Amino acid sequence: FEGITEFFCPRQNFSLGSFRVVKKVQDSKKHMTFLDNIDHNRCNSEMQNRRIALTRSGCKRLNTFIHAPKKLIDQTCVSGKPYVIENLQYKKSSMKFRVTSCRLSQEYGKDCKYKAEETRWKYIVVSCNQNDRPVHLAGILTW
Repeated sequence: FEGITEFFCPRQNFSLGSFRVVKKVQDSKKHMTFLDNIDHNRCNSEMQNRRIALTRSGCKRLNTFIHAPKKLIDQTCVSGKPYVIENLQYKKSSMKFRVTSCRLSQEYGKDCKYKAEETRWKYIVVSCNQNDRPVHLAGILTW
């Protein structure tokens, strides 16, 4: 993910079946991982070490990690299928990726604690820049 650092998302908690919208992506470090597994302890350390746990408004509620190399994720912009959410164009991956979400479980001021959700195979939905590179992870789909 590169290029745009801001992306307007009309509803941060928009839900349609198993689709969920996640917050903007500032760089690939927020979502890509080469780790085989992410458990509760790893969620906490990854969120802290990558400096993505804290936002201007407090602890980030959710971060989804994609277990894949950047090159594979980039292919979504080239070979993905068009996908529309609230009149905005996205690309849905043609293949499923292993994803793990770290969800906020406790917040004490600036101390954020996370729990790992079960790693699953899901399609990713991204917005792409003019160079066909993903700049925003818009969501994940089971279908």
